[in-house]
Amino acid sequence: MAVRDELKKKIIAKGNVEFYNDKQEKLETPELIWDEQEKIIYTDKLVRITQAEKGDTTYGFGFRANQDLSRFEIRKKVQGKVNTTRIIDAFN
Repeated sequence: MAVRDELKKKIIAKGNVEFYNDKQEKLETPELIWDEQEKIIYTDKLVRITQAEKGDTTYGFGFRANQDLSRFEIRKKVQGKVNTTRIIDAFN
């Protein structure tokens, strides 16, 4: 379910929210807010970001990103699974 606040120019999506960018990176959360004026998406809820191309998955609470999800920040209790092969290759 999503509701648009016309005055504040925000869309609030609740439930089992899934957001994909053009790289097919996936954000999952129970609530996501899109601020149309600031061109950001955010939540204070649990998030999971899957970056299949990189082999990374990141978890945490509280999230803020630009609207295309190319840059993001997770605020609390960050955990993740990182593809170490990609890191090792970067040093070679």
